[in-house]
Amino acid sequence: MNKADKWVTKSFVLMAAPSSCVPVLFDNYQNHIIYGVVASKKVGNAVCRNKAKRRLRDIIQNHLPGFGIPNTIYLLIARKEILTYDFGQISKDLKWAIKRLHQQ
Repeated sequence: MNKADKWVTKSFVLMAAPSSCVPVLFDNYQNHIIYGVVASKKVGNAVCRNKAKRRLRDIIQNHLPGFGIPNTIYLLIARKEILTYDFGQISKDLKWAIKRLHQQ
């Protein structure tokens, strides 16, 4: 992800890179959107980190297929504020961040 573009929101950091930058082990990932979710210890204890990752995965599964670009790898890094944010605001942040990343 060294070659990835990055966009920071209040609830998470979104990084995106074309899948050609990252070696993919399987051929069946062509024209798919690949994502990863990370929550560091800065977010909180294990319960808080798991909650943050669950929230991010839920938002991703609902909105990334409609707004994401195929053959792109997305990495979402949770921030501490995601624990108190409303789901509607997180989804708006994701849509906005994807839009801004792909305009660059």
